[in-house]
Amino acid sequence: MAYVRLSDRQQLELQEALFAAFGETFADLIRGLNRNPERYRVRGNTQVQDILATVKAAELELWLGEMVFLAAESRPNDKRLAAIRLDLTNASLPITFDPYEMCCLTGDYIMVNRSRLRAVLKAMSAHNAKRILVVRDLLPCATEALTGTKTGKSLTVQFISALSQQLGTFEFIWIDLRAFKDHVGPRNDIAPIDLAKRLVRLLGYSTTLVPDPPSDAQWSRWNLDFCDGLEARAKTDPRQMWLVVDEFNKVALSQETIDLIKQLADRIRVTLPQFRLMLLGFRDTLSPQVHPHVEEDPVERRVSAAEVIKFFRRALSQRQIVANDELIVNAAANTLGGLDPDLEDYLEELGRRTRKELMFLAETITAGSNGALEEGLSNDHHP
Repeated sequence: MAYVRLSDRQQLELQEALFAAFGETFADLIRGLNRNPERYRVRGNTQVQDILATVKAAELELWLGEMVFLAAESRPNDKRLAAIRLDLTNASLPITFDPYEMCCLTGDYIMVNRSRLRAVLKAMSAHNAKRILVVRDLLPCATEALTGTKTGKSLTVQFISALSQQLGTFEFIWIDLRAFKDHVGPRNDIAPIDLAKRLVRLLGYSTTLVPDPPSDAQWSRWNLDFCDGLEARAKTDPRQMWLVVDEFNKVALSQETIDLIKQLADRIRVTLPQFRLMLLGFRDTLSPQVHPHVEEDPVERRVSAAEVIKFFRRALSQRQIVANDELIVNAAANTLGGLDPDLEDYLEELGRRTRKELMFLAETITAGSNGALEEGLSNDHHP
């Protein structure tokens, strides 16, 4: 893939062209890239300022080229956008970029550490790899449920989503159990039939695959019948699919529904090689037959200074920006200074701070390089 770096002047030119072409409909352009425009808005900003902020974020997160190409395609008679697209195509810097090492996801999501998650997901992409991943936070279940602590599992979802966009080799299917629980209602449990219908819809299959509920409340036989039908249908589907079931630690599921998850895991390990199953916050025990096919990623909330420094070096390197150690160490100190790992929104605040420092580093170093270049050109022409 290619990475595009813009000068301040080029950013402003792109901002003006996008505003002239889209105006108040600019948010629709961002949605067309499967991104949430609200993540790039700042309270009190004008539309023009929000567009510039989005341009800078797109450059940082490596999707600027996609945005410009879609904008030019959406406005085929716009000569300014066509010229900018041509300039970016000619100026793109080819780099060796491993999506599994990406640092900046969407919005404020930053992958500061999680080296094991990166390695595990890369390994799981192979045809003969393990097919099931269980992500658990290093927190007692009772404490986590009582406090509602926000943990690193949301980053797992964002990272897999970003991989799907970058690689284009698999489809990302996400079931958020907590949001689904809100949908079925606080007085109703998520029954196996509820989860089954949700799954087949997200896979694009017909809900006729879902049998009628059992009249005798014997869900064990129902689970087997449903998985038989799902397996037969999925075997005819050539797509690679990564199924993520999230927020097990936030929703109390019945044993029958947990048993359906276990049955799915059993089918995926044996007969559905194109599937990968990720269980986030899952604290139950899978069958002994499934366990050899399972990878685990225990999540540590606390992030060290060394990990933040390593992140900045990697993120800047991916953008072909060279920074001295003093700047990076200072950025890490600013990121972690006064930040309490026991706060509920610790990881969210860490992400916001890290992203802010990264943007400041990139802009400062780039501005310094441009200033040195302009001074050199001036000296060449005016001895």
